[in-house]
Amino acid sequence: MLPDDASQEDIEQLTASLGLDQPFIVQYGHYLLNLVQGDFGESFRYNTSALPLVLERLPATLELAIAAMIIAVAVAIPLGIWSATQQNSPLDLLASGGAVIGKAMPNFWLV
Repeated sequence: MLPDDASQEDIEQLTASLGLDQPFIVQYGHYLLNLVQGDFGESFRYNTSALPLVLERLPATLELAIAAMIIAVAVAIPLGIWSATQQNSPLDLLASGGAVIGKAMPNFWLV
């Protein structure tokens, strides 16, 4: 948020204005209090209130989440039924192995 050649005084002023000079628990308490009151804070990137930004992107987020859920259910239920009725078949072993790998894979590998 500051240029690379910012003075120590500028850094301290920004730290104080953002409340980063307070203990973490105090910062978190302020955040929760503001959140309960509907204040999501200010976006550092867009320099505006964060709530309208979140609400603007909410429809696309919900659309993506619903589409992903529909695809997941459309694949998982038939595959689960097939695996249950055709035990130890190649497709069952593939589905079971894929499920185990998917559950064991760390989240950061998927990003």
